[in-house]
Amino acid sequence: MEWLDPPFTAGHWVPEMVEIAGGTDGLATPYVSSERIEWQNVVAYAPEALVLIPCSLTLERVAAEFELLRVFPGWDSLPAVQAGRVFAGHTHLFSQSGMRIVDGIEALARMLRAEVFTEPIPPGLALKISADGQRPEPYR
Repeated sequence: MEWLDPPFTAGHWVPEMVEIAGGTDGLATPYVSSERIEWQNVVAYAPEALVLIPCSLTLERVAAEFELLRVFPGWDSLPAVQAGRVFAGHTHLFSQSGMRIVDGIEALARMLRAEVFTEPIPPGLALKISADGQRPEPYR
């Protein structure tokens, strides 16, 4: 998600990054700008993982903004929330073209397919956000 309130899908090259990393983003449209989405559509899609990457926000700010999502209807029923698979990704891994995109794909692969990609994510690139509102922790 590229924005939280109101919710926006990922855009541009991010859906393709998700695919390369071994995931599927059925809400985003590749090669177009991020798009506003109704929250009910997110709930209906029932994502197994959520990666929050609001443009230009620090990881700590994303974690603070996370509270906005927790009050949305159906939040607690999302498979990603129930499985503890809600993450904040460093925006620079997804918003700037260049070599950082490779780092972004590697970070996504570790978030989405932790059973396959077991090496830790370098510090400062991602946080795992707990569903119960506890302090976010570095994701490794």
